[in-house]
Amino acid sequence: MLGTPKAEQTTTFDTCRRDLPAAFAITAFIFLIAHGRFLFDPFVVNDDVRQQLFWMRSWIDPQLYSPRDILTQFSAQYVSWGVRGLYRLFALFRGDPLIVSKFVAGALYTLMGGAIFGLARRIVGGGSLGRHIGFAALAVFWLHPYFLHNISGGLARAFAGPLLVCLLWAWTADRGRLALLCLVLEALFIPYIFALCAGAFGLAWLWDMTHGKQKALPAGASTINIAAAFAVGGAVTLAFNLALTAAGFGPLISKANMVGRVIFTDAGRLDIFPTPSLFKLALLSPLEKLMPFQVWGPALGGVAAVCFGILLLVTVRKAPWRKAARNSASIAAIVAASLLLYWVSSLVLLKLFLPERYIEYSVHILWCLALGIPLGAATARLATGRNWRVAGAVLVLTLAMLAGARLQGEGLYHYEEYAPLYEAVRRTDKDAVIAGHPSLMDDVLTFGRRRVYATFETSQPWCVGLWDKVEPRLYKIFGAYYSDDAEAIIRMCQEEGIDYLVVDDRNYSPEFLHPAKEYMPLSQALGLPGWASWAAEPIASVAESLGAAKTAPKPPHRSDTYRGGVPFFAPFDEYIVDVVQQAHGQFALLDEERFPGERIGPHQRLIDIRSAAQRAGRSKETK
Repeated sequence: MLGTPKAEQTTTFDTCRRDLPAAFAITAFIFLIAHGRFLFDPFVVNDDVRQQLFWMRSWIDPQLYSPRDILTQFSAQYVSWGVRGLYRLFALFRGDPLIVSKFVAGALYTLMGGAIFGLARRIVGGGSLGRHIGFAALAVFWLHPYFLHNISGGLARAFAGPLLVCLLWAWTADRGRLALLCLVLEALFIPYIFALCAGAFGLAWLWDMTHGKQKALPAGASTINIAAAFAVGGAVTLAFNLALTAAGFGPLISKANMVGRVIFTDAGRLDIFPTPSLFKLALLSPLEKLMPFQVWGPALGGVAAVCFGILLLVTVRKAPWRKAARNSASIAAIVAASLLLYWVSSLVLLKLFLPERYIEYSVHILWCLALGIPLGAATARLATGRNWRVAGAVLVLTLAMLAGARLQGEGLYHYEEYAPLYEAVRRTDKDAVIAGHPSLMDDVLTFGRRRVYATFETSQPWCVGLWDKVEPRLYKIFGAYYSDDAEAIIRMCQEEGIDYLVVDDRNYSPEFLHPAKEYMPLSQALGLPGWASWAAEPIASVAESLGAAKTAPKPPHRSDTYRGGVPFFAPFDEYIVDVVQQAHGQFALLDEERFPGERIGPHQRLIDIRSAAQRAGRSKETK
C-alpha cells in the first residue's frame, strides 16, 4: 500500500479559490440541462422510485398505504435509515417524495462533481497542474453516464458514489475526522459502501502498524477515532439488517439455496449467476458506458474508442504518475478493500450484498482519475500564452454543454402512458386493493396511489421472509388473470382482499405471450446517428464480405414485462403458458358481460370485483 510521508503532509496546498466553486456550479448547470425539464413532471422518475419511495406519501396523507400492507412494510424496511430520515424531513413541508427525489439527485450529483475535482487536484498536489488535472477528471465525470444514472432517483445507491468520493477527498486532504464522518454517513445511507470503506480504513491501519516511515491514514484518524466510527457505523448497519428480519422479510437467502434456481439467473428476477468477472467490471463495462457506443452505434463508437485510445497513448507517458502515487494512500486502500470484499462476497453471496457493488463504484471513480491525470497534464503543458485562459474556459463550457446533451434524462423513465388509468384508480376508495399484471402494478402503486396485490419491483426472492409471502401471490394472480373460470377469479379476489382488477387485453395477445425474435438489416443494427447514416451501407457491406451476418437481432425494448421474449420472469413464464393452454383462449376477464368494468382507453378496463361478485350472486339466484 502506498503512503504519504509526514513531511509532504504539511506542504502548503497551492490552489485557486475560484476553482472549486466553479466545479460545483458547472456540475449543477449540467444537471439542470440534463434533468431540469423533468424536475416537476410527476410521471418522469427513476424506475426504483416505484419500489422505495411510493409509501412515503403516507406521511403527507395517512389514509394512503396502510402500514399493515405487506408491500408497504417491506418497502419501508428496505430503505436505509438515512434516506428515510431525509425524506421524512421534506415530508414535514409536504414535499412529494417523487419530486423531492429529483432535487436530492441534483444535490448529490453536484456534490460528487465537486468532490471528484477536489480529489483529483489533491492527488497531484494542487497548483496549476492540479487545476488542469482536476478539471480533466471532472470532464470525464461529466461525460460518463454511469454516475448520473446511479444518482438519479435520490435513493440509497445515489449516496454511494458521492459519499465514497468525499471520503477519499477528505482522506487525501489529510482530514481524518471528516473522512470518518463520511464513513458513519455511509452506514446511515448506504451500508454496503460503509463495509467497503471500513475495510479500507482497516487495511490502512494495519499498514501503519507495520510500516513506521510512510503513513497511510490521514491526520485525525487515530485508533480511538477509527474504533468509534467502526462501532457507530457497525451498530447502525447491523441494526438495519436485523430490522429487516425482525419485520418478517428476512433472512437473506444463502448461496447454497440459490444455486441451480432459474430465478437467480438472467432469465429470472435477479441476474446473480454467473457472478460478473473482474475483467468485465473493471474494464469492459466502464468503457462500454463511457465511449459513445449507445449514442453513435457500435461502428462509430468503436472508431471513437480507438481515437481516444491513441490520445491516451500520446499523453500517458508524460503524466505525473509518481507524484500522484505518493498522495494515493486512500486510493490504494479502497482498491485493496474492493478486491478483498469482491472475493469474500462472492463466497457468501448476498450476506455482504452483490460482489459487483464492491467494484463498480471504486472502478468508475478510478477511471475518472486515470483518464484525467494524463489528459490534464497534457493541457497543462499546452497552457501557454495570454489567450489560454479564454480558450480553457471555452473548452470547459463546451464539454459541459456536450455532457448536458448526452445525459438528457439519464436514469429517468416516462410513465405518463397510463395517466388515464392512474386517474381512474385514484377515484377508488383510499383503502382499496388493486390487482393486475404485476409489472403494471408498480405504476398503479406509485402513480395511482393505491395499495396493490403484487408487483415486479417488490418481488425480491433474495429476502426469504418476503418471498414466502409474495411467491404465492404471483401464482394466484397469474392463475386468475389468464383463467377461463369467472367464479374462480371472483373467489380468489375475495379470499385475497382484492377490490379491483386492471385488465389489459394486450397481455392476452400471441405477440405478448409468445413473442417471436425479430431481426433487422445489419446496416440498421449499426445504429449510426443521422449525420453519419450515409456510412451505414458501406460499413455493412465490408462486414458482410468478412463473413458477418446480413441481419442482427433487434434489441429488446423496455416494456411491461421487463424481459424480452417472455410474459414474466422465470419460472412464472412457464406457469403462464400452462394456464393459457388450459384456458384454450377463453379468457374470462375478456368477457365484458361478466366483467364490464370502466373502460380506460382502447385496451384497459378497471373492474370492480365487488360488483362482479354481486352480479354473479344474483345470476345464481335467478337460475
